[in-house]
Amino acid sequence: MDRSGTPAGLSGSSPAEAASTAGEHRSLSDSRRVDDAVHDLANVLAAAANGCAVLAAGVDETAAVAHIAQIRDALARAVSIVDELRGHPRPSADAPAPPGPEVLGTGVVHAAPILVVDDDPTLRTATARVLEAAGYAVDQAESADVALRTVLGSNGRYELVVSDDRMPGMTGGQLAAELDRASPPVPVLILSGAAPLPSAHIAGSVLRPAPPEALVAAVRRVLDGSPPPGEVRVIVVDDHQLFADSLRRMLADEADIEVLGVASSCADGIELARRTGPSVALVDFNLPDGDGAVVTAAIQAHDPAVAVVMLTADTSDRALLAAIDAGCAGFVTKDQAPQRLIAAIRSAAVGELVIDPALLARLLPSIRRARASAGPELTEREREILNLIAGGFNNAAIAERLFLSAKTVRNHVSNIFSKLQVADRAQAIVRARKAGLGQD
Repeated sequence: MDRSGTPAGLSGSSPAEAASTAGEHRSLSDSRRVDDAVHDLANVLAAAANGCAVLAAGVDETAAVAHIAQIRDALARAVSIVDELRGHPRPSADAPAPPGPEVLGTGVVHAAPILVVDDDPTLRTATARVLEAAGYAVDQAESADVALRTVLGSNGRYELVVSDDRMPGMTGGQLAAELDRASPPVPVLILSGAAPLPSAHIAGSVLRPAPPEALVAAVRRVLDGSPPPGEVRVIVVDDHQLFADSLRRMLADEADIEVLGVASSCADGIELARRTGPSVALVDFNLPDGDGAVVTAAIQAHDPAVAVVMLTADTSDRALLAAIDAGCAGFVTKDQAPQRLIAAIRSAAVGELVIDPALLARLLPSIRRARASAGPELTEREREILNLIAGGFNNAAIAERLFLSAKTVRNHVSNIFSKLQVADRAQAIVRARKAGLGQD
């Protein structure tokens, strides 16, 4: 560790240091940097072209997902390299020194450094530049193992670690788990090309490639401990990974929407909602361990302020009505146009009921029938007996079928007639049939 407190083997800089040292070495270092950047750009574009060629040749779904991720990462590197070239043209000897980093938004320069961790030097440098421009002091580490040793040996130097998720050896998620157990714990913000698995150890995540303002907003959110005013905090619960990832990328482009995480089952979705406190939960109705009504009921029981919006494909009317009874704020179909889905999320966040017009037209008859036939609430036993009455069973047959005494059945039938305000069995059967009973 040097006298400034920066651990040996790491690149460390504060905004003031970055500005003062840039002028001293700019001619030689910038020329070399431009040459290296151009070389790197050629390599990453070649990698992207190769990935496209493989996809065009035809591969199975698993391989396609992997190649798409590689192409996306390569293009993200290319964008960061181009940004670097635009910010560092080949200098002339008498060119003025570049200005110090611009502080985005607040004008505050943060003294405590952030540690950026990534095995890709281009992405690591690009991330560090964005945070330095926002007024943060930044150190860099090339692996999670180096970052862990650095943070544990820094005596509380770092207030945040920003880490790539997929690295050789220890992953970003594993690093987050280790630092969560440290004393004092250090929060970890994950940068990932795909939605990371929900984890209680991760302070937040940003989907790559992300605009600089999205990264800075995520960092501020972790450090401040609260979302910016007006921001819509969303979780996605869907077991179709390709759909969930594409939905997350689409929402990442919206400045006022943050995706807190993605879960692929009822249990994980309920836990994610409890841990992150979203304002909107997008829930696929059909999940491996249950349905959307289960998730809705659990989320609403924990926090009624969360708006649960169902993502539906081919779902029965009865299932959708069950979700409404559980507290669902609305439904959208998975083939919905992106802007209509985004508008639905924003509407749900402010308490509006959102429902796809096609689904509403389909559900209205069922809703009308339910309202027309509901009447006073019956107990479970009374509904069971009414169902048998509508099926043509007399009292003796009902008693035998349900293992009840004849007197008990008579009492239940009397209560049913009273609640339904009917005079006889025939009128009760009409009401029951309208409610869909007695048709088994």
